[in-house]
Amino acid sequence: MKTLQTITGRSIPYPPAIRLETSRKAAIDCKKVDDWLISQGIAEAVSRNDEYNLLTFRNLKKLYTADRDLLNYYLFEKRDYFE
Repeated sequence: MKTLQTITGRSIPYPPAIRLETSRKAAIDCKKVDDWLISQGIAEAVSRNDEYNLLTFRNLKKLYTADRDLLNYYLFEKRDYFE
């Protein structure tokens, strides 16, 4: 099984694939990806002992673009601001 590496070095499974055969399948799969993103964000916050973001991620229900960006940034982005 293939895995991704988070910014902290944790190995996480790949997100679910999005099927594009019909719009219904695509919508269902997009919801699965959103749920995967939330669960991985929660797991990452727990591993970092980050209670603020843990509370934020646990209260996400419907993801907006900014929420997806936040979760992706939290999981995968490098934070070297002063290089």
